[in-house]
Amino acid sequence: MINLIQILKEVILKEKYGEVTPFYHLADKDSLESLLKGIRVDLSNDRGQGKGFYVSNDLKTIEDLKVRTGPVYKLGGLIIEIQVVFNEENFDIDLELTKNLPDIIKKIKPQLESKFNYFVIQDPKNNNNQYEIFVDGEGSVEDFEIGFEEIDGAGTYIPKPKSGKSIKYGFIPITYSQDAQAVGLIKLFMDSLDTIGVKNTIENQIYNTILDKPLYLRYVGPPIKPTRYKLQDDSGKWGGWVNI
Repeated sequence: MINLIQILKEVILKEKYGEVTPFYHLADKDSLESLLKGIRVDLSNDRGQGKGFYVSNDLKTIEDLKVRTGPVYKLGGLIIEIQVVFNEENFDIDLELTKNLPDIIKKIKPQLESKFNYFVIQDPKNNNNQYEIFVDGEGSVEDFEIGFEEIDGAGTYIPKPKSGKSIKYGFIPITYSQDAQAVGLIKLFMDSLDTIGVKNTIENQIYNTILDKPLYLRYVGPPIKPTRYKLQDDSGKWGGWVNI
């Protein structure tokens, strides 16, 4: 029997990586006039998050956020919408979205296993770390048994073939230790997958997956103007959209 709910869900979530997609951002009412002139992502560098500003693909998530106040800032009362192409140039994919890489890999593993030599290795320096290796060409688990390289001087090791071996490969951890969630390591994982030509495949999978649930992303693209906005009244009720 045809699952009509699933079909409708797939139609509703038809936005794809590379298409213009609406995102929403919660801001302070007092900043409306400034935001209407355009948003520069470099202005947030001094706020501890790096350049960019956080948005969600789910409007309700933003509407339900509580107003935050503090001695230096306040946030709330205004939601702006931006419409932007959904890709890695505009959003910080390597640093924000790859924490779920093991789960993403599981979804495309049959595709990878049919193309690459695949095996799992244990980090000999840390029993909590295991890596999945995808080799393009010749290479076996024996080539990596003792071939780990320390990369940060603090006991973090990544897979590396034994001395003298030239192997084209990508790797990801099966489980993340505290160290493995560092930004630098996430970039290493993605860069390694790029060497075997599957980084774009994985990025597409990540983007298509996150459209199925509310998620915060950091917009890091060029200056952008909102397409519309809505205000919250003193009772907490959101008004209608105002087109710009």
